[in-house]
Amino acid sequence: MRATTPDQALATPTEITELHVSDAWDRPWQSLVGSLPGLQTLHLEEAVDADPSSVATWPAGLRSLVLGGGHRDAVAAWARAGVPLASLELRDDGDEPFEIPEAVAAIPGLSRLAVRAKAAVLPEALAGGSVTELALALAPGEVPEGLCRLTQLRRLRLAQRVRSLPAAFAQLTSLEILDLAGSLNGGTMSADTLPASEHRPLPAVLAELPALRTLVLDRCGIFEGDLERLAGHPRLHRLSLGFAGVADLSPLRALPALRELDLRACGRVRDLSPLAGLPLTWVGLDDCDRLRDLSPLLELHQLRGLSMKGCDAALRGPVLTHPTLEDLEADDETMGQWARRAELAGRTADDIRKGLSATEPARRRQALSDLARWVELTSAPDNNALGHLFGLSDEDREGEPPMALPELSRALEDPGVDGALAVRVFAACFRSDEDNFAPALEAADLVIERGTQADQRALVDAFGYARRFYDAGHRSFEEDVHERLIAEVLPRLGLPALLHLLGQLSVDDLHADQLEELFVVAYGQASSPEQLDALDGRLRAYAASLCRRPTELVAAIVERQPAAQERLADLLGPTPEERWDARLVEAAGPEQLQAELSALLSALDAGELPVESLGGSLSSRIRDKLGEAGELSPELARRVAERALRSDQSAWLRPEVLGPLVRDEWDWLRSQSEADRERIAGALRDWQRREFAPEGIDLTAARARLTGVPEEELRGQALQDSLEHALKWDARELTRALVHFIARPVPFEITSQRSRYLAKLLDKLRIEKDPDATVRLMDALLAARPHLTWSPEDQQYPLTYLLPIALERGPQFFAEHVAPWLEGQELVDPRFAYNLACYQATHGDTEALCGAIRRALRLGKPVQQFREDADFAGRLKEPEVRALLEEWEELPRYYAMSRADYYDAPCRFLDMGYKPDRPAWWELRWRRGQPFDELPEGPLRFDLEPFNEHAEEMSRALPLVSLFKIPLMHRSLVEVLEAHGAKLQKVPAVLVDPDDGAEHGDYFAVNVLGVIDPKALGRFHGRITDNAHIDGVGFSALTGHHEPLDGLVLAWLHDTSTLVVFEPLRDALVEAGFDELRFDDLRHIAM
Repeated sequence: MRATTPDQALATPTEITELHVSDAWDRPWQSLVGSLPGLQTLHLEEAVDADPSSVATWPAGLRSLVLGGGHRDAVAAWARAGVPLASLELRDDGDEPFEIPEAVAAIPGLSRLAVRAKAAVLPEALAGGSVTELALALAPGEVPEGLCRLTQLRRLRLAQRVRSLPAAFAQLTSLEILDLAGSLNGGTMSADTLPASEHRPLPAVLAELPALRTLVLDRCGIFEGDLERLAGHPRLHRLSLGFAGVADLSPLRALPALRELDLRACGRVRDLSPLAGLPLTWVGLDDCDRLRDLSPLLELHQLRGLSMKGCDAALRGPVLTHPTLEDLEADDETMGQWARRAELAGRTADDIRKGLSATEPARRRQALSDLARWVELTSAPDNNALGHLFGLSDEDREGEPPMALPELSRALEDPGVDGALAVRVFAACFRSDEDNFAPALEAADLVIERGTQADQRALVDAFGYARRFYDAGHRSFEEDVHERLIAEVLPRLGLPALLHLLGQLSVDDLHADQLEELFVVAYGQASSPEQLDALDGRLRAYAASLCRRPTELVAAIVERQPAAQERLADLLGPTPEERWDARLVEAAGPEQLQAELSALLSALDAGELPVESLGGSLSSRIRDKLGEAGELSPELARRVAERALRSDQSAWLRPEVLGPLVRDEWDWLRSQSEADRERIAGALRDWQRREFAPEGIDLTAARARLTGVPEEELRGQALQDSLEHALKWDARELTRALVHFIARPVPFEITSQRSRYLAKLLDKLRIEKDPDATVRLMDALLAARPHLTWSPEDQQYPLTYLLPIALERGPQFFAEHVAPWLEGQELVDPRFAYNLACYQATHGDTEALCGAIRRALRLGKPVQQFREDADFAGRLKEPEVRALLEEWEELPRYYAMSRADYYDAPCRFLDMGYKPDRPAWWELRWRRGQPFDELPEGPLRFDLEPFNEHAEEMSRALPLVSLFKIPLMHRSLVEVLEAHGAKLQKVPAVLVDPDDGAEHGDYFAVNVLGVIDPKALGRFHGRITDNAHIDGVGFSALTGHHEPLDGLVLAWLHDTSTLVVFEPLRDALVEAGFDELRFDDLRHIAM
């Protein structure tokens, strides 16, 4: 039990296991702790006296201590106290690195240390000591100083976003459990949205931790290539890859010791077959929402445990029939299926289908029963197992007319099929409103024709179960099963089943889905007082939920049952809410509208109009009509405000109400409760957000008087609010707000998102054909620019809306309204650069035009766009313009260079997996483009993998090139690269064949020198993505170059693993006949 006050601790001292001490305590904890014999954890918050020296007797079970901020110096006192703590947690809120005191190492028996701070420095005294478990929660930055000295660590939780792990991390040779969740690649929760420029591969040093048994890489942006870095690790027992971007699980086959695998929320995983045959004992598939087939789990012959919460599309059959599975964690429905798994014994899908076609009626009926049970137990929430049982693909099930299943339909023709069996078959065919199997209609007909009242109620329950995820109000009104059940089957139900159904249907079902007609059918069958009372009660509850009188429905009921007119008379006329709504709508002009509003308030005060009626459409009507009522009198404004505050109708506190209150009702405003003043101040803030300075009212001063917040502070906040709101909604109000901003600036940043809002406002003005408003807004922004934080790139796109106006109005307009924006600015936005070229095509001389075209081309605009745009038609014949476009059209570009797919160019494989005895040169950064200070001494030895004659992608030919881990190239390739200017550092290498011990020379380990910024090659917006399902590409446009950038004909793209080659070198490599090389247009691949 946990205690947070002295009284709680003293009330049940023997039950307290955790004590939290704050500075609010009225007695010292030191005098109390000795009377808590069961105490295990002591938490001392900041500002509490943490000195333990006065404690005479310590609880025997105290093993854990948490020290809040400011208690660094108390650690030495705890070490002297001699309390045998097993766990210590230190917290520090300061901005400077937290230097953990050396006294930590003197605490007897301490095995676990946790630190929460912005940064931390670990003392040398911890090295080799008793602390074997370390948990660090730190701000983003470098791995803490001193961590890699703690070679005795067995468990490490690093909760810190780091760019990588240092090579010295390999010194943690005793580390068995490493938790890096959220620490790599920015802790991404969605790996496929991680920009390529920010993605960093899995640190290779992880493969060098020989004792590592558990590795947690949740939210670390992991892809297949990262898993390959762990290949061959001899002891890795548990691997957690939550939220990873992996789609192909094949790299996991290279982990011989892997027994537990967690793939939680790996949304790209669709195929588990690469896991088949692995000795896994536990698998986690929570929230793997693309998985549909779990049958590969049957090939995990040692599987004992499985977690599959949120795995809503995967059929449950392989789980329920798995021969070794013992422990399952899943949603409640799946656990219910698991509890009944014995019912599937001896039944298979093939046997069921054969039984449906049997000649013996009893066997057919048994097959129908088995089918119903099979589907009930093996279906998933989003996947009916019936389709799988009949071998249907997803495409087969997407047809518009109901899908025929002849075998099932013929079995249902058996006269011996009773209502109870038919309803079970119906439930199997219709588990979701999207199920569209024709036998569902046939089975439902049988229930209506042959079933008992209980069978019909069961049919209603099955219909309701299938609609559990249905969005009411979205009927298709097509010829699908769901629609035909509503139109043709439900109206034929008997009265008990209809009453049961009407009790289940929601207001949206009845009203929005137009199922009210079922009331008419039910009244047509009802005769007894009990039946009529039940129907009347349900109808009245429905009418109350509608907040209006269902007049037409009641009229139809009366037509079917005339006696109902007297009983339901109260439902035939308009409700009070409807009458008042009509009065407000019919009011002509502000004066009459104010009179009606006053009368409505009086009706509310007198109880003639229920306050509950304000929860529906009437409240919205009052809000809207207040906006049309003009200037309210102070008295009416006060009455509206009083009712709004009492009835929780803050939307009524509109400017028309607030204005008179601020001007004339200050005594009333001051008399309100603090909570109501806050609500009124909030409404004033909303008003000021939309209109910073309305005429005649100082909203800032009013808010200050109501809240007590300094006026200057509120003014800055209000101006920021007003700018933010206007950027989203109103260009003209933004212009007005900028005038106030220019007069008295406050900090404000126009971010990329806000620049997009601005572009939408400008586009709206363009559609409205109001160029003058555009000019006023852009001029105001130009005047405000010195006081704004606004990147040049984000500024230039909105400028594109000025250029068409400049095109029409000419050079003087350009000089006054556009040119000032460009002073001291480098063009970085290709759209603006292109529009500027369009302007120069009309108003500029040849030199200005060519300069503008050249800038747009450099930013990635294609030559063809200039040739096809009518704006340039009159200038294309000018020799300078024609020559410029021809020059850029033919300039060489860069291409991605990689090895061809092994199926297209098979060869022997290199053994590049993990081995604990790899030499030091193995860990050099061979793919970073930076020169090595000292080259390793050659020849470097690389092992080939044993030849596998059954592998189609492998042949006995030796490889020309390998670019994985350490680029390895044959001499013939190196010679061509160097002959054409490639900058390389190379070390002789030998390939060793394990089959016969043969050694093959003529190879080099190659360090390709040079790095190119992707943005220098064109428009780059790379996204890491699944190669099999490319959602985005690295480049949307490429730029040609007269010469290779920085003389680099071969180089790495910065922050990627992509090697790029200049076009002339590519052509030379193709001409040399190197078929193993592949060259891709950078616009067509993901980085």
